[in-house]
Amino acid sequence: MNLYVRKLILSLWVVAITTDISNGCPEQCSCYSTTNGNDVSCEFQDLHSIPLNLGLPNDTYKLSVHSSSLPKIEDTDFSNLGNLTVLRMEYNGIFVISDNAFRYSRNLQILRMEDNKLLYLQGKLFVNNEHLIYLDFKSNAISTIEVEVFGRLVNLETLRLNNNKISSLDKRLFSNLTNLKTLSISNNLITNIEDNTFINLINIESLNIFDNRKMNRLTAFIFQNLTEVTVIDLKQCVIETIEANAFFNITGPLVLSLQNNKIREIHNKAFRDLTGVEIINLDDNFLQTVKSETFVNMPKLKVLTIRRNRIFHIEVNAFGELPELFFLSVLSNTLICDCRIRSFRLWILQQTSTIVDGAICSEQNGQLIKDILNVEECKETTTEIESSTITSESAETTQTIVITKTNNNVNQASSNISNLLGIIACTVSAMAFITIIIYIVIKTRCSNRSSVHKQNKTGKQEEIVGYDLAETPNCYSNEYDLPQEAI
Repeated sequence: MNLYVRKLILSLWVVAITTDISNGCPEQCSCYSTTNGNDVSCEFQDLHSIPLNLGLPNDTYKLSVHSSSLPKIEDTDFSNLGNLTVLRMEYNGIFVISDNAFRYSRNLQILRMEDNKLLYLQGKLFVNNEHLIYLDFKSNAISTIEVEVFGRLVNLETLRLNNNKISSLDKRLFSNLTNLKTLSISNNLITNIEDNTFINLINIESLNIFDNRKMNRLTAFIFQNLTEVTVIDLKQCVIETIEANAFFNITGPLVLSLQNNKIREIHNKAFRDLTGVEIINLDDNFLQTVKSETFVNMPKLKVLTIRRNRIFHIEVNAFGELPELFFLSVLSNTLICDCRIRSFRLWILQQTSTIVDGAICSEQNGQLIKDILNVEECKETTTEIESSTITSESAETTQTIVITKTNNNVNQASSNISNLLGIIACTVSAMAFITIIIYIVIKTRCSNRSSVHKQNKTGKQEEIVGYDLAETPNCYSNEYDLPQEAI
């Protein structure tokens, strides 16, 4: 009996020792036991490698190794951490991750790698990590992303790639991220985004692309069918043109930020499908004209700001029925209050529940547009003139501005033209009449002279000729068979 007790005690002691080894905590780290496993933190340490050899607990579900001077992540660094769910590796000096670094971390859901020195993301990095829901690579030096790298991450909800050196995006890069809700690619070097790059992001809610200072155009269908998106942030790029159908079939409640760009032209069908848009910010751009039907079919629009542009003309029907519009600001523009302002003035007067800020006449000492009296309709006569060259930072453009004449000028010009045409017609008629009379007289005289000359030649009676043929120079000439007797 005593021998049996001794063997039992020895067995329990061995188990205790083994458990202590497998679940021990490295001295550079702190460990906290939870119902999910150990929460291990190895922060602000000069580690140079993951402390696997020091015995990380096998049941570690959360590992934080940040601000610890790690240059790279090896294949075996997490090979014994099958329970790892959250991995934080930010603020290290990591410049490379081995292809199989996360191969054994099949339960990984959150990976934070921001503020390192990574240069690229290779295609095989996440082949066994389909449970990832949060992935953060912001503030690295990434310039290359292989197209397959996110191919298996069908459950990913947040992807942050902002503050890197990405210049282009393969349109297949996000094709399998059907559950993605937040995508941040701001503050990169992106010059252009191809059509259908975002087409499979059917659950995307927030799309942050701001501060890409080489992207100058939004092409047609670039954001098509993003029915769940609530935020598209494109501020502080260098966008100059927004093409028609750029926001095709976006029907959800949307905040659209386009401020601090260089937008000169918005196609009048660029916003036509934003039936759910609530806020549009176009402040601090280079717009000169608001085209007809630019802001129509937006029944949910509440706030629209176009402050600090160069707008001098708002075309007829530029603003349609906007029943929910609470605030419109066109502050700090150069609106000219000639006959072309009539349509916008009438629209303002019809908005009983809309605050319209900054709608003043730039050439009339800041008079409110709504207070202008007797604004008559423009006539159809138009004249094209070339505007002065507009210079901004790195671009100079010359545009043709269509100026419609005012009623008084049109009437006066029409009257002057009519009088001038009458005078010209009378003068031409008189000259024609005189020319015909002269022609008839000369023709008659020449006919008579010709008859007399024939008689003289036939009868050889030179005495009958009682006049000098030189008196009728218009009858004959050497060039037209002048008789030799008369020379």
